[in-house]
Amino acid sequence: MATFYVDSVSGSDANTGLSFAQRWQTITKLNLQAIAGGDEVRLIEDSVFTDAGILFTAQNVSPTTAAYIRGWKRDDSGLCDTPSKYPIIDLGNVAATIGIALDNCGYFIIERIHVRKCGSYGIVVAATLNGNSAGVTIRNNTVEEIVGPAIADGIAVLSTVTTDISGGATGFRIHGNTVSNCFVDGISLNGPLGFEVDHNVIFDVNEVAAGSGDGITSHSTGGGHNIHDNTIYDCSDGIHVATNSTTPSKIYRNWVHDCLQCGINIQVNGSQNLGIWEVRNNVVSVPDLASTVGGIVFGELNANGNSATLTVYNNTVEVLRTGKPAFFFRSFNDIIAAGSLVFTNNIATGVAGAIMIQYDNPAAAGGGFTSWTAGTNFYHLNAASSFVWDGAATVFSTWQTNSAGDADSVAGTDPLLRGSLATNPRFARLKRASTAQNIGTSLAGTFTDDFVGGTRRSWNVGAMRYVAASTRAFNAGAMEMEFTQ
Repeated sequence: MATFYVDSVSGSDANTGLSFAQRWQTITKLNLQAIAGGDEVRLIEDSVFTDAGILFTAQNVSPTTAAYIRGWKRDDSGLCDTPSKYPIIDLGNVAATIGIALDNCGYFIIERIHVRKCGSYGIVVAATLNGNSAGVTIRNNTVEEIVGPAIADGIAVLSTVTTDISGGATGFRIHGNTVSNCFVDGISLNGPLGFEVDHNVIFDVNEVAAGSGDGITSHSTGGGHNIHDNTIYDCSDGIHVATNSTTPSKIYRNWVHDCLQCGINIQVNGSQNLGIWEVRNNVVSVPDLASTVGGIVFGELNANGNSATLTVYNNTVEVLRTGKPAFFFRSFNDIIAAGSLVFTNNIATGVAGAIMIQYDNPAAAGGGFTSWTAGTNFYHLNAASSFVWDGAATVFSTWQTNSAGDADSVAGTDPLLRGSLATNPRFARLKRASTAQNIGTSLAGTFTDDFVGGTRRSWNVGAMRYVAASTRAFNAGAMEMEFTQ
């Protein structure tokens, strides 16, 4: 196992690169080196590399031991722990350049690097040779200004591997990154393996045209995705996914706001014939924009999709645009002939004239959900046109009759959130006077957490559990201590 040091400030390519005292100066020199399991590449903090991006091809295809690409402290004492000092790869917006590329590489960990001004990808994991790119973790990096003009994703996984060579539960993990100012997508996932995408902050992803750039997007043949605890805003769609797999995937505890089209958009599209998705504990704010489609959208666009299963639990969605829906289920042609929907414990609220829930074309030939099961949802009854069934505005009682599965839900006055969800996701917590408190259906057999990861001790609707004022106590520090519900 070897350690390679690269320092644009004080290194020299005449050195061996094998110690801090003998560090190289350029990535061009690094790219000539073969990397094996257990090796580390240490890019020294405050470096700015402009000569080339990192390109490793057919490296460390054995899953036995990870190889690392890391930002490292200038005193050689450990990982760089200050984002403003992360070593920078800056390629000057030159067309088709990539900050870090792993092609047919396995079991790498990329961490604490700042990649910017690339003409193609910021960080990409691809498989153009034998399809062995898998088992890669991309964590705690900063990726920005990925300009295009064609392919321009912040972080992308383009893998065809069908076996997880990392030996882990998922093929890839993308964790704790900050991704911004990308011309196409923030994080783009394609491949048959599952992805763990969590605790990332993604924003300012192609706001020029609706439909052009998403915060997190996946059109994968495989399932097993876990997309959770991300903050996403100022994108086209916040999360836009489709799968072709019977392996369940989950989207949970994400905060999505101020996106041009959809907060969360799940599709069965073309060859994506199968999809099993659980969507829970998300906080979504739909902005006051003409391009808005909806908060959480289940949309079938082509005639080949089928067997879609969707469970939607304990989400809180606000709509700030008149005539737009919090929840939107739309089907066309015969695309979900074997589909099912479970819709329980959600809160829909918004401005006067906003649509709480919309279901278009449920009677398409062979289409619509075969079964619709709902528990107790709470709809903010702010106008007579708050519900849309098959393209026509209707009142709540007619909606319940038509849906034949939403009989236990409640339409009431303002649920009394603590503020706008576009400002703070914790404003999804209900005020004491809310009529939406503790009216939910128990889902303890499925999950017990809420948006912030707290344990639900009684079941209420929405993403945040209700904590009664009488159970609070004054304690030291900025946050209250919560004892019981």
